[in-house]
Amino acid sequence: MMNFVFILLGIPILIGLYNRYIPVLRMSYLEISDISKDSSRIIIDIRDYNVTYKQPIKGAINIPVGYLNRYYEDIPYQTIHLISSNALEKNVGTRILRKKGFKVVSYSLFEEICDKSYNRNNIEQFC
Repeated sequence: MMNFVFILLGIPILIGLYNRYIPVLRMSYLEISDISKDSSRIIIDIRDYNVTYKQPIKGAINIPVGYLNRYYEDIPYQTIHLISSNALEKNVGTRILRKKGFKVVSYSLFEEICDKSYNRNNIEQFC
């Protein structure tokens, strides 16, 4: 009986781990500089607002990954290119959009650039 309870409790945990950490298949990686060459794709930036505000991507629709379930209706139904900060964001965002019926075919990872001018004590800051 206890094994059955552990199995029931373990299934949601395994599903959550799969959705976050197992890489999404059938997606190609594109450099940021190569995005504008293909105008048939809609560019969706799923980074946080505070990161996007500091480093905007021209022509991208900004909907942070936490808001995709709420605002997916604002995205036109075309082929999508995702821009995210890391692989976890990419995996979660892609799975949400594909579940809503979108065709996500490519992605770019955009690293945050630290601005050391705000550091008054010359202490190294991490992004």
